[in-house]
Amino acid sequence: MRWSALVALVFLASCTHKASNACEVVEIPSLEAGFVSKSTGNANVTLKVGGCIEFVNNDPINVHLAQSITAPAGFSFATPNLLSGSREEVAFNLAGEIEYICAISDHARTMRGKITVLP
Repeated sequence: MRWSALVALVFLASCTHKASNACEVVEIPSLEAGFVSKSTGNANVTLKVGGCIEFVNNDPINVHLAQSITAPAGFSFATPNLLSGSREEVAFNLAGEIEYICAISDHARTMRGKITVLP
């Protein structure tokens, strides 16, 4: 009986820990729709230092690549090419504002946003 209670407590603690570290999800439904944050409904996202974004390509046609174009000194990011159905997490460990685009061909005309990382 004691073992089962201990196992249950450890399991609950690990679930709570994972939930608190969940990444903000930014989906890419299509080239025309651009980046869409699950929490804001647009391409702009606000996180705290240590937070992360999970970029998810749900576009059935196009490959996308999220990349910073402005960032605090010493910090920039680029995902690998995101094929349809793929996802990539990016952690943000410095405070500041980061503008980002899709760096594939002319995708930046409809695919751009801003990430604000708070201390």
